[in-house]
Amino acid sequence: MCFIAYRLDVREQKKGTYLVIQKKYWDKEKKRPGTKHHETLGYLHELQKQYPDPIAHFKKVVEQMNTSEKANNTLMLPIDMNEKLPDESHTRYNMSYAVIMKIYHELELDRFFNNKARHETFEYNTNSIMKLLTTTRILHPSSKKGSYEYRDMFFERFDFELHDIYRALSHFSKIGLECQRFICDQISTKFGRDTTLMYFDVTNFHFEIDKTDDMRKRRKEISV
Repeated sequence: MCFIAYRLDVREQKKGTYLVIQKKYWDKEKKRPGTKHHETLGYLHELQKQYPDPIAHFKKVVEQMNTSEKANNTLMLPIDMNEKLPDESHTRYNMSYAVIMKIYHELELDRFFNNKARHETFEYNTNSIMKLLTTTRILHPSSKKGSYEYRDMFFERFDFELHDIYRALSHFSKIGLECQRFICDQISTKFGRDTTLMYFDVTNFHFEIDKTDDMRKRRKEISV
């Protein structure tokens, strides 16, 4: 039996209002809460001879009993100092994940990916996959396989397989442009944008060519 709390039980009987203190507990065998009698206080009209407001008085008494019970209640945990953790276990987690997920949810990306997958036939969770890919891209840049192998460093459970990530890429490609527009709109709405000074990366247009011509020649890269 595990103690939960004391409570004041006010009962209406033929002779009048009757006050009793009960003890609430958790029955481990039956796996459900239970109640047992703790103390009989008596009829309200009799208690009023001693207390102006018996119900208010004994509510405070019960509150003090609960406070005292919690203070005296201790938990003893035996620890085997010679026991070793299994080789496959780890106790290190990347807490920076929480910061990224806060921004992720503020931008409502979870809503976007869940809505886009609503009418699809695949069973894997594309929102969960995008969470992992986004987080590892920032905290632990690596391949898709490397991101999947790093998933245990976060508190969230990623319930999908490596092949699900590869299969989800075609879906992400299909909604890629719409996702970029959604993120742009969300940032503008929630945080605002300062477009007085803008930078464009046009390196790909100028330098990734197979053959040179009169307009495009090989030279050192120039930042634009």
